[in-house]
Amino acid sequence: MARTTQEIYDSLAAQRAIYIPEVTSTSQTAEWRLWLWIFAYGIHLFEVVLDLLKADVETKLANKQPGSLEWYIDKAKAFQLGYSMTVNTKGILGYAVTDATAQIVKHASAIEQNGDVLLKVAKYDNDGNLTPLSLTNGEFLQFQRYIENVKFAGTGITITTLAADVIEYAITVYYDPAYLPDTVQQAVLDRLEVFRLELGFDGLFYSSDFIKAILEVTGVKTVKVISLTGTHGETTEAIDVSYSVEAGYFNFGEASVITMQNARQ
Repeated sequence: MARTTQEIYDSLAAQRAIYIPEVTSTSQTAEWRLWLWIFAYGIHLFEVVLDLLKADVETKLANKQPGSLEWYIDKAKAFQLGYSMTVNTKGILGYAVTDATAQIVKHASAIEQNGDVLLKVAKYDNDGNLTPLSLTNGEFLQFQRYIENVKFAGTGITITTLAADVIEYAITVYYDPAYLPDTVQQAVLDRLEVFRLELGFDGLFYSSDFIKAILEVTGVKTVKVISLTGTHGETTEAIDVSYSVEAGYFNFGEASVITMQNARQ
C-alpha cells in the first residue's frame, strides 16, 4: 500500500544526517526540506502507480482463471465457425490457426445459476446489429459442441441465444447553452450506442450506469429520467436500480425519447 507523502518525508528526514551530513540547518524553511518534500511527493506518486498496476494485474489474473465466468466469455468469443479443434504439443485443445473472420460470437455474458454456468451469446447481422446465432444453418449447434469440448469436466453449462431485450427510455437532457442542442443530443445518442455494447459479463443493466454514460457527454449539465423499462418477449418491467437482460444483450426501443432542455431556463 502506498505510503503518504508525510510518511515518506519523515522517513527521508530521519535519514538526512546519513546521506547529507554537510547540511546542518534546522530551519523549517531550509532548502533541503523543500527538496525532501519534492522527492517524497514523487515517490508517493510512484508507489500509487505501482499499487494501481498491481491491483489491475491481480484482477485480470483472477478474471482469467480457467473456469471463471470471464474465462467462459473469452472462450465463447474465440469460437471459429467451420473450424475443427486440435490438440497442440502441450496437450491443449484449440484451433491450429486464428481466423478473426470466423469468430462470429461478438457478445457474450455469463452468470452462475444454481452451481452451473449460464452462457448467453449473440453475433452481428449484416447491418451490424446484435442478433442470435442461427439455429438452422449449424451456427448454434457448432458453438454448443465447441463449448462442450472446452468447458471444465463436471461443469454444467446452459447456452442460450435469444432475441435482444428492448430497453426504452424517456429522458430530459439539460444542456449547456454554450453548445447546440442538436449536437449534444447526437452525442448522447452516440454515447448510448457505445454504452449498449458495454453491458457487463453478468448481463445486468444498471440505471446508474445509464445516467453516468449520459453525464459523460460534453455539453450535458444533468439528466432527468422520466421512464426506463426493459422488455423481453411479452414481459415488460420498469427499471429502478437494475434489470437482468434475459438475452444477455439489448437494443434501445424505437419509442425512446430525448427531450433537450436549456439548463439555464
